[in-house]
Amino acid sequence: MHGATLLISDGFQPPRTLSRLADPALGVTHYFCVPQMAAMLRAEPSFDPAGLSGLTGVFTGGAPHPAEDILAWTRLGLPIVDGFGMSEAGTVFGMPADLTLIAAKAGAVGLATPTVRARLVDAQDRDCEVGTPGELLLKGPNIFSHYWRKPRETAEAFTADGWFRTGDIAVRDADGFYALVDRKKDMFISGGENVYPAEIEAALAGFAGLLECAVVGVADARWGEVGVCYFVPETGSALEGDHLLDHLAARLARYKLPKQYVRLDRLPRTASGKVVKASLKTPSA
Repeated sequence: MHGATLLISDGFQPPRTLSRLADPALGVTHYFCVPQMAAMLRAEPSFDPAGLSGLTGVFTGGAPHPAEDILAWTRLGLPIVDGFGMSEAGTVFGMPADLTLIAAKAGAVGLATPTVRARLVDAQDRDCEVGTPGELLLKGPNIFSHYWRKPRETAEAFTADGWFRTGDIAVRDADGFYALVDRKKDMFISGGENVYPAEIEAALAGFAGLLECAVVGVADARWGEVGVCYFVPETGSALEGDHLLDHLAARLARYKLPKQYVRLDRLPRTASGKVVKASLKTPSA
């Protein structure tokens, strides 16, 4: 539509990506990735903010983006522009590429795009108040009509009055900015309390010696479900689970604290860079 050139990568390699983004001959202005990839770029030894000054922004989506990670970019003078979309709806929310606003709303995925109607509801489909997490429902000409040859799944995806159930938990502030809390399917219930893994992961963002982490809920005889934190330390770090537990204990309610911490060399990912949490719930993980 705008006559832009697209540079498609055959795989994500942080050093190579940084080299391309800093190459004046390529003149890259927009880079799109998931939050975990953005964090890996910033952690790369060859990372140089000055070399990325030609970017309008680094545009991220596909998973909740911890506010601390966003602020780490804005402190370097680089806009990290979050958004939200899905195959069934296209682009739904987006942040303006404005450093001041991004810093003030760190963690938000932005405002609804034109023609998109959004609402948040509780388990009984009652509208949630400002600041209260709820499942995101959508309406508009952008919404898909049905899943191919899957009438049951299609029926389950819509309310009786035509709102599409995204399966994402979000929260809206008084200015109309939305922020993702977590995928509904990733939430687990521990001792009768809802626990959102993304909140725990966000609390660990920026922790010294931690490269990345992922939290999943697993069955537990006493509590129903408990959290397991899989973490990848930075090269040469002596980071252990006890360090993470101490950090979280000062920031989160006790029932949210993972009961187990597993050190890994890397997290399992899809081709697009998203963490495959389902595989972390299996014994082979």
